Amino acid sequence: MGVTRMGAVLVTGSTGFLGSHLVRTLVAKGQEVVATYRPCSNRWRLTGPPCKVQWVPLDLGDGASIRSALRATQPKVVIHCAAYGMNYSERSYEEGIKINISGTQLLLQKSAEAGVRRFIHSGSCFEYGNKPLPVSEEEVLEPISMYGVTKAASTLLVSQLSKALDLPSVVVRPFGIYGPADRSDKFVPRVIRACLSREAIELSGGEQIRDYSYVADAVSLYVRLVEAEEFPSGEIVNLAGGHPVPLRRIGEIIVRSMDGQNMLKWGALPYRPDEIMSLTAQTDKAKRLLGWSATTSLEDGLEETVRWYRRGGE
Repeated sequence: MGVTRMGAVLVTGSTGFLGSHLVRTLVAKGQEVVATYRPCSNRWRLTGPPCKVQWVPLDLGDGASIRSALRATQPKVVIHCAAYGMNYSERSYEEGIKINISGTQLLLQKSAEAGVRRFIHSGSCFEYGNKPLPVSEEEVLEPISMYGVTKAASTLLVSQLSKALDLPSVVVRPFGIYGPADRSDKFVPRVIRACLSREAIELSGGEQIRDYSYVADAVSLYVRLVEAEEFPSGEIVNLAGGHPVPLRRIGEIIVRSMDGQNMLKWGALPYRPDEIMSLTAQTDKAKRLLGWSATTSLEDGLEETVRWYRRGGE
């Protein structure tokens, strides 16, 4: 696949888990990167080298703020990673609609006005809802949570409005990403921290099937979209590791590598009312359009993540 340089890349959600890894990778590849932030943003993931970026404030609830950020930086690519509801405690439909739907609409419209040439939108596997078999991008959307509902709406919005605005766009649907510097409340960090501290944690039964990808693999798909000579405009692309396993299996791999037997109390907690029990992906479209597939095994990715935490999370 050929590589092209589009100009500056603006990343929303740049201080988050995926966004920060994306920023670091783009900077390391010599891309000019614009990192957006809110007043409450904690930039700890982007401290230290390499973090030479242009910081700009951006509020997805404020069209003037979005317009100002885009005019000041003149990016040619926008990667939209910011969202409300990734943390399970964020459950307000009002905020979800404001940020995930209306905020995405504003960002898309202002991007078109500012001359952006590529818009890469992060959707979510939770748009699909509970599906017993690996899903393709054409699967009927049946979300069962606020986050899934508002992300599904934002995907439909981007897919349709970008055509009217003549702004080439692609939607990436991640199926769970793990790795160093993830949020402390996520499953993998919780298990690792329990093993390090030798403080047992209570968990559900762990029968949920997930198709996680290591963060470096996930970032590489986004980078391919930034650099591709032929941008697959209008497409929706699943992003998954290709090794679906129960959460219990992931926990067992970590426990075994850290000698953390008896740290995980499986079945001590009930499943959430809106628990997704099976969520796995078909990824042949990513391979066909971008030549992309995950290359990091679950064992290797978890080992690298554990190593990061053993070093003190630095």
